[in-house]
Amino acid sequence: MSDENHKPITTLPTTHYTVGMIPTTSHKSMSAIEGAGDPTTAFFSRMIEQYFSAHTVEVMDKIHELENSQPTSENPYASRATLDEQLFDARANVKILFSQVSMHFSDALRNKLFHQIDLLHDPDDWENGDDPIQSQSFSTFLRWFYLNKPQQLPNFGLSVAGHFISSWLTNHNKDSLILEFLSNDRIKWFVTKYYDEEADPSSGSTNLSRIADVLAPYYPDNWFTKEA
Repeated sequence: MSDENHKPITTLPTTHYTVGMIPTTSHKSMSAIEGAGDPTTAFFSRMIEQYFSAHTVEVMDKIHELENSQPTSENPYASRATLDEQLFDARANVKILFSQVSMHFSDALRNKLFHQIDLLHDPDDWENGDDPIQSQSFSTFLRWFYLNKPQQLPNFGLSVAGHFISSWLTNHNKDSLILEFLSNDRIKWFVTKYYDEEADPSSGSTNLSRIADVLAPYYPDNWFTKEA
């Protein structure tokens, strides 16, 4: 059965520091699912050329081009002399990446992103063995956000592998949606919805071109639309 299908949730991404996220960070994270790599990205590029405007294609290609200019090793900052330098370089790289396409995003997103990325890389709260934010993961997040444009900004976190995480809560903070962004446009998703006071958790992994269809049965606008 495809990992894109509905299945019971077993684990949630471990975050070494969270900012307003749901309290599930004691669970161990799943092994990284890196996906098919460049063929997936190439397929998605062809898909947006067919279904989206020329301007959208241009922005998505720009983000992908910026991603390719970033370091690609598992932890490209490990050679830096001190932890402070590693964390500074990691957050500076993703801020520069965002700044080069910031005209396509709101100031509110920029301010929240930069503030929480700084908090996530606070040396005083850093766990030994964790990786700082990976620019390829952040690029997948930017591409997803530009296509979906959720009105309700998420809270942000970071997995131990340096994957960028976005989370939303609704239904009196009971129903949760977590997206963990990997490289090559891969996305892990974790949903918990309550029905008659009983939790119904699900999870899976898919790619950027499929994530909207995969989440559709869970009515993601409940998380993405601002409450009146």
